[in-house]
Amino acid sequence: MSQYRKKLFVLAAILMSVVALYSYRFFPEKRYVISEDNQVNSYIFGAKAPTGGRVASWLDESQKSFRCVFPPGMDDYSYYCSFNFGFDVGPKSGLDLSRYERINLRVKYTGDAPKMRFFARNYNSQYSSRDDTNSTKYNSIFVPTKELNGELTLRMSEFLVTEWWLLLYNLPRELSFPELNNVLTLGIEFSDSMTLGNHDVTVEKVEFVGSWISRESCISVLFACG
Repeated sequence: MSQYRKKLFVLAAILMSVVALYSYRFFPEKRYVISEDNQVNSYIFGAKAPTGGRVASWLDESQKSFRCVFPPGMDDYSYYCSFNFGFDVGPKSGLDLSRYERINLRVKYTGDAPKMRFFARNYNSQYSSRDDTNSTKYNSIFVPTKELNGELTLRMSEFLVTEWWLLLYNLPRELSFPELNNVLTLGIEFSDSMTLGNHDVTVEKVEFVGSWISRESCISVLFACG
């Protein structure tokens, strides 16, 4: 190949790389609206009330509308009430959310609790057991209820592993980071810092958004081709 053709080839390769990196932002996004997936099991879960029964109840199951009651005499730190999307328990039976970048969340809330949590429980055979449902890693995002006045976007990078779970299972530091590649349960919940009375919630939309191919992968492919 002549020097002239080599230079043309190099220039063409550089131009193609620049065009590919620039056009990356216009690639169609990958979207998964789990709240519209009828194949995914949804259910509510709540602590036992001091007078009997559970603190969680459906208002309209078809609309994913439920009520959490915080009764008098309830221990604030033992309280939990949640809406869940669930999958079968197993090493590879969950949902891989690791390639998504953000969550579009639309939730209606009536009540005066200061916060909720968006959580995702991940199964990893290094620390999870089929016989202990609580052994799935507890990743969560803090959501102030005052921000639930429209569609809220959460970044996947906001997920943190709760400290109480890390202490309970005594994981080494190298396993203390968030994991979202085999999520068995995810949803919205109330926990501590509750106020007395009814807390009504309707889960209108939970959508995961990401890229079909990451920018880093695109760059790697271009370098490999080069």
